[in-house]
Amino acid sequence: MKQVLAIIIVFIISTVMIVLDSVYVKKTFDTLQIKVDNICTEIKEYDIKDDRLMTLAEDLEDFWTKRMDRLCISISRKDLQPISDYIQFIKTAIYNKDKESAITYSEILDYNVEGLYQSNEISIVNII
Repeated sequence: MKQVLAIIIVFIISTVMIVLDSVYVKKTFDTLQIKVDNICTEIKEYDIKDDRLMTLAEDLEDFWTKRMDRLCISISRKDLQPISDYIQFIKTAIYNKDKESAITYSEILDYNVEGLYQSNEISIVNII
């Protein structure tokens, strides 16, 4: 009887941790997607010399840096690293006033964020 109780407790704790991690991943990627969409739009619509673009890129980098370490619990760092790389590429392109590269890297970043989120969300496809 003690073993059954221990198994039930471990099952409940594991389930709660999985649900909490899933909620955190969803919340993080929803916010990240909004920030990435915002920076994509701003890069396309405004002059690359605008200081607002660098501020947006730095805010995105700060957000991602804080969240990435926690996401490594459930998602491989190898899968998360390209997002960091593309954020750095965007910052460099903005710094160098290279609008074409900034647009390219922002679109690639958007694609990677969407793909990483879809591969880690809880859905029937990922459960199967």
